[in-house]
Amino acid sequence: METLKSTREQLRTIVEEQGYSLAGYGVGEYTQSQTILQRFPKLAFRKVGLDVTI
Repeated sequence: METLKSTREQLRTIVEEQGYSLAGYGVGEYTQSQTILQRFPKLAFRKVGLDVTI
């Protein structure tokens, strides 16, 4: 459980260092193998908010 807590804090830090604000996040089982650009193809053309499930 301690590893999970430290990973969640690292995610928050990484996102906020890139200039985004993190409204909320959760943890679940990884079941699909896709890159972010495969899942959100228009993301490469703009810098906007992103709702990501990891």
